[in-house]
Amino acid sequence: MRPFALPRLRGLCDYPAYKLTHIDYELYWRARAPWPYPPRVYVIASLLERGSSVFDVGCGDGELFDYAASRVPGLDWQGLDISAVAVERAQAKGMRADVTDVTAPGFALAGTYDYIVISEVLEHISDPERLLDTVRAHYRKGLILTVPNICYYKHRIRALMGRFPVQWQWHPAEHIRFWSLADFRQLLSSRGLLGGRMITTNGFPFERRVTPRWHRLWPNLLAEGAVFVVPPQV
Repeated sequence: MRPFALPRLRGLCDYPAYKLTHIDYELYWRARAPWPYPPRVYVIASLLERGSSVFDVGCGDGELFDYAASRVPGLDWQGLDISAVAVERAQAKGMRADVTDVTAPGFALAGTYDYIVISEVLEHISDPERLLDTVRAHYRKGLILTVPNICYYKHRIRALMGRFPVQWQWHPAEHIRFWSLADFRQLLSSRGLLGGRMITTNGFPFERRVTPRWHRLWPNLLAEGAVFVVPPQV
């Protein structure tokens, strides 16, 4: 007799093939081909005013800067990333960027900016709480954060099928921290980052599309990711 097994859903319950042999962000950025702007880029750019100063923590190849600078005049943008390959690509787009490891014990910010952006970074590091504590006194208008949602409906279906959610593109070790949108709100509150708002960016039914915005009806289930905007803390 064959053992009982739940029916497989093709493309959902199988793990994708690894594209890297091990997690290394120089290899990651060499392997990663350019792709269309993700929906979060449009949302973040819409939050910025003309002439704003922006510090982009984990700027990657500068895709956010590339789009925002084409839409918002006079942005003073500076960024950093752990990958020299990514920083070189960001610099080629005209962005001021440096190679820095934000998880290093001595990491600190020297200046104050209108906005600090930490987009799709916190889930990659083991101690995001320390990074949030580090940047909290260094912005005047807003701390802009984005994270994926581990309680997105596709991940819930995988869990029902006995499989862990897949939130990676190149190697399973990309993400080492996981939150639902409700959990992330609680994390911000626990660090004293209060009074923020959440804007879901994409999700059900078309993940790479800005519209329709049905995911905003039930964010913790239907949104794949969100932008959190935290005001300055008194």
